[in-house]
Amino acid sequence: MPLRFEVDEVLVNAMFDAAEKGFKLGGRRLVPVGVGRMPPMAFQPVSGIIGIAGRVNGSILVNMSEVLALQVTSGMLMTEFRAITNEVLDGIGEVTNVIGGRMKSSLATSGYPLDNITLPSVIIGQNYSVTHARGMLVYSVAMMAEDESIPRLHDRLVQVVLTLMTSNLKRTEG
Repeated sequence: MPLRFEVDEVLVNAMFDAAEKGFKLGGRRLVPVGVGRMPPMAFQPVSGIIGIAGRVNGSILVNMSEVLALQVTSGMLMTEFRAITNEVLDGIGEVTNVIGGRMKSSLATSGYPLDNITLPSVIIGQNYSVTHARGMLVYSVAMMAEDESIPRLHDRLVQVVLTLMTSNLKRTEG
């Protein structure tokens, strides 16, 4: 049965690819498990967010469990972290930055004008929503970390949300 809503495969695949590359920094492999059009809702307690500015404006939200945030940062820095520290916050910021940079570069070669990304911010907290004005395109991809050391599947879940202003989102050839 075909999907009942349209999905821009270029945008969604760029999201999957960027998330895979970002988490690879920490030695974690992610596999895609879903895509949707839901507005961002951070269900997990650790989020990185990066802004998009230029001809197209929007944001990229990366949301994960504390367990996964600790494991990814531990893998990146080759030091075991058992609690959220400044180093863990920096690590999650770096993962978010890599995801944003990868999306920007891969979408540029696909004809989408994501000119600039901001510095990442890291948010600790959960069950908050990020709201935007009307006229925003929202894609949410869910991925699962393949990591047997994290027993709860819920803690392996990563959500990446791309929100873009549709009025200026026009694919160009080039």
